[in-house]
Amino acid sequence: MGLEEFEKGLDRVVQAMLNSVGAAGAEAMRSELAPDHGINTERLVGGITFATATAIDRSNVSSLVKESDLPEKPSDRATVAIGTANPYAPYVNYGALPHGQGNGSAEPEEGTFYEKVLEWAEAKFGSSPETRDIAQRIAKSISENGTDAVPFFEPAFPKIRMAIKAGVKEASRNLGREISPTVTTVEPDGSIKRDTKARGR
Repeated sequence: MGLEEFEKGLDRVVQAMLNSVGAAGAEAMRSELAPDHGINTERLVGGITFATATAIDRSNVSSLVKESDLPEKPSDRATVAIGTANPYAPYVNYGALPHGQGNGSAEPEEGTFYEKVLEWAEAKFGSSPETRDIAQRIAKSISENGTDAVPFFEPAFPKIRMAIKAGVKEASRNLGREISPTVTTVEPDGSIKRDTKARGR
């Protein structure tokens, strides 16, 4: 086996391990947000995924997710990025302090805070005067009281660590399948005695 084939085999094993860890980590974060906490989590949950140097996993990405919500591909081929770049993810994970009139927005180019709350309320309850009243009360409550934290990032760490341990074990098993060195024995006089391929299982 040449050096190039060795490197390709090793890279395949590493990429498979990173994909496995990334998928487990993203699922762990999404599962922390599965219950309805009274917040619009569909876009947030749909944007939690993973990226390696070669690809961004889109298997669970919701249609509401924006490209800017997804994690960036790392430049290092031995790295996996897990999570989301959703602009309101920190306010969900850590909570938010009261913010006065409620005019702020994580995405100011897409409307004020109240307009974003109204958009969520209309998607959940339909467009009506009652829905506008609900949105107004929610926006007022958040602006005056802030929001409680709904941690999804740190609680996923133990599951990510377990996925890393399992991934390393699986990678070591797969390494023997991917990399098959050629073993040649040579007699003391320099003649070749035997040429075999050793493949680990």
